[in-house]
Amino acid sequence: MKNLTRRDFILMCGAGLTGVIGTTLTINQLTDDRTEYITNLTVNPDEFLMFPNKDQFYIALKGTSLLQGQETDFVNELISKNIVPYDACDIHTLPQKDDGIQNIIVETSISTEDNLNYTITSKNKDIINNIQKHSSDILAKNNELFNQTKTR
Repeated sequence: MKNLTRRDFILMCGAGLTGVIGTTLTINQLTDDRTEYITNLTVNPDEFLMFPNKDQFYIALKGTSLLQGQETDFVNELISKNIVPYDACDIHTLPQKDDGIQNIIVETSISTEDNLNYTITSKNKDIINNIQKHSSDILAKNNELFNQTKTR
């Protein structure tokens, strides 16, 4: 059996301590990465979802969406209904069932299987907790006008 010097003993302890700290950091990192928050929402054709995020409002539209030139009217409607305090909207469309998963805001995934019920997942709990659902007169009118239109 070999005698350990003081230097060898300190190196062995340091290596062991590094292994313990490294393992702890790895386990915590894996645990944090796997935590996802999920919500399921039903969104009708005249409704939209809003994801408030700092100074930006991410809007996810349902149904026939907006026609060309209606974005300004839509944002003015949101301001007049006190849904948003100012024009800082990033407007998107909710995915359809054949589109797969879509990211509207960072750290968020949205999917649907029937174009009515949406599953929203995020690693950020605040995003899930702050989702708002509203209806719009413009979306209702567009849906009424174009819902019966059949295209190939």
